[in-house]
Amino acid sequence: MQPCSASVVGARCPRPFAAADASSPRRRGAAPVRASTAAAEHVRYVCEVAVVPGKPKVETLLKVLEAQGQSAVSPAQRQGLHPLAIPLAQQPGGELTCLLRWPEGHKGMELPVVSQARDGTQVRLVARSVEEYLHRALAEEEAGGGGAVAAAAGGDSGALYARGAFAASKLPTMDAYLTRKAGMFPDVAERLVQAHLDKGDQMSALITGEWYMRNTFFPGWGRPYEFNSQLLARVGRGEEARDVARIALRMPWWSFVDGFAGMRDAATLSGGTIEIRAAMDEQDEMSNMPGMKTAVKTEKQQQMEEADWLMNAVAAGEKGWDEVRGGVAERYAAAGLTEVADFIKAAAA
Repeated sequence: MQPCSASVVGARCPRPFAAADASSPRRRGAAPVRASTAAAEHVRYVCEVAVVPGKPKVETLLKVLEAQGQSAVSPAQRQGLHPLAIPLAQQPGGELTCLLRWPEGHKGMELPVVSQARDGTQVRLVARSVEEYLHRALAEEEAGGGGAVAAAAGGDSGALYARGAFAASKLPTMDAYLTRKAGMFPDVAERLVQAHLDKGDQMSALITGEWYMRNTFFPGWGRPYEFNSQLLARVGRGEEARDVARIALRMPWWSFVDGFAGMRDAATLSGGTIEIRAAMDEQDEMSNMPGMKTAVKTEKQQQMEEADWLMNAVAAGEKGWDEVRGGVAERYAAAGLTEVADFIKAAAA
């Protein structure tokens, strides 16, 4: 993976970060930075520290976030956040809007927009990509009669959303438009399920919930499974709810909305990270057919799995993000993902 060039981020990469940028003490609070310098700092960080491939519209996203009332914060203020998070702006409620730099894979969701409270154990998925976030912001603003977001998006607005597209679509609701034209969003999918329940149509709700969970819309993300386990329990399907909860526990625990304990209890399991891991390993052994050889994991897979369990321990309330950051970086380095490991280490105070 090569560092992004000037064309990748839509602006010339400024000088490389000095060593002090990665190691000097920083305030834990999300101190705002001047709007005039925020875009350049974020572009440089994404380009040179996170080494993000592709062409993420970082500058446009930051301007839109500010137009929505958020305050830009330094991308280097990563203390108390997920090791793969790049903070962008602070929301009025205090949470931070961030980019999540996956180590690899997660096709279609390589650089999602997420929300996290500093020192919070859970990370909420807002949009699968920068482009989907911007498309939604422009469509919703037009429907609401505003213009600040479109002005902030500038020349990118037309490429991301054609003015009048929502009305021209003839779709009955904004949620329907977003799902068909803009992308997939967890909150939208969950509202569609709730709309069926509000009409008393339990079967359609279950079908929509299954569609939300099973169609690989959100690779590597636990929330769709958590939501469906809760939905099944709500309509009296306890055994199915338990089975889905056990699948959910194989996803990152920090990607649940309501936390680890709820899924653990729904799965009818007990204990913390060590106990749940042992129970899952036992389930894997029991599922192997007699005479079938269990697939041997590569060293890379083993190291990435160990990194996942370190982060699960944070979601379980057993450790903090800053406490596991070094260990996660070590596992990724051992897996051969040196750029990701260096990115994680850059957050150390």
